Amino acid sequence: MRVSDNNPNGEKKSDIVKFTKKRKDAIVLPGTNTILYQPNRVTKGNFKRFSLLQMKFFVSLIKSLQGAINEEMRGNNALQMKLFDEPNSDMVKIGIHLSEIARHDQYTDLLDAIRGLMDVNIEMESGDKKRIIFTKLITKVDLPKKVGGKSVVFIDMYKETAKQLISFEHNMLGKPVQFTKYFFETAMKAKSKYGAKMYMILSSWKVKGGFRITMDELRAQLGLEENEYANYSDFKRYVLKPIQKDLEKKADCWFNCARKDFEVKEGRKVVALNFKIIVPELEEDNQEKISRINYLLKTHAGFKDTDLKLIPSLYDKTINKEEFLARVVELISYCNDGENNVGNTVAYICKSLENEFS
Repeated sequence: MRVSDNNPNGEKKSDIVKFTKKRKDAIVLPGTNTILYQPNRVTKGNFKRFSLLQMKFFVSLIKSLQGAINEEMRGNNALQMKLFDEPNSDMVKIGIHLSEIARHDQYTDLLDAIRGLMDVNIEMESGDKKRIIFTKLITKVDLPKKVGGKSVVFIDMYKETAKQLISFEHNMLGKPVQFTKYFFETAMKAKSKYGAKMYMILSSWKVKGGFRITMDELRAQLGLEENEYANYSDFKRYVLKPIQKDLEKKADCWFNCARKDFEVKEGRKVVALNFKIIVPELEEDNQEKISRINYLLKTHAGFKDTDLKLIPSLYDKTINKEEFLARVVELISYCNDGENNVGNTVAYICKSLENEFS
């Protein structure tokens, strides 16, 4: 369903509101979803000093390279494409429309940001993962003197750099592996310079459902400087929480940094993070488990609706509902065993669950 211009919830006209099958929860996604692919070495790359506009320019650059990327994913040699056939040159020239990156009133800032990329290096693993490559993203910028809605900026890039952006590993069956699939429109809606990169990282793990990453690795992949949000509480407040807010129920995947097992500590220091990838289907699955728990407690433990309110952890989104359900089954079995002499089943189960999960 497309939303109207005057939608009271603030979605844009181009947005599409989708609903989960059973609970009909609204998930607001961009009206057009352009799929982008890139090697995981790009997703994990270190892009220090990138601004928000520069990150959006990079996403548009990846979009412009999709023709070559698709050829590489099919096992073909993209270096034979027209993009790379400039004779006697180690450069490729790529044109990018300014209108897909920023509004017209942002063009001056955008052009400054693009010029600034000539002084910025990127860091990625080599294709064989044995070396680290440091390279300039672009070497030349061709800007229009006057900009308008159809203005195009042309950039020159080393062919070797472009090759790192488009080359994929393949398995024994010739299928591409170690790649990230994400939506162009979602990445471009990022409100912070870390948002698009974090969305790429989440997307790279979406199929597996989650991942653990050290703070040092995450900071490097997000491109943070050594002294930038060095205190974890600041990092969580100014980096993680805003990104979560931007993605939650507005993208095809997100995370919840309030989960109890999210932070991994050594003493009092947070040294790693456990990201559980949340997708609309997982949200729906959690609701199914809550309904199942309610049914079991009412049918086999004598609970009433008012009793269920005594278990606030049941509705806590940070609680693993699979573990919660398993514990409920154990407690019901224990209480129904006459040898255990449980006097008040409802009170016993409520207290046990809250002690364990609250």
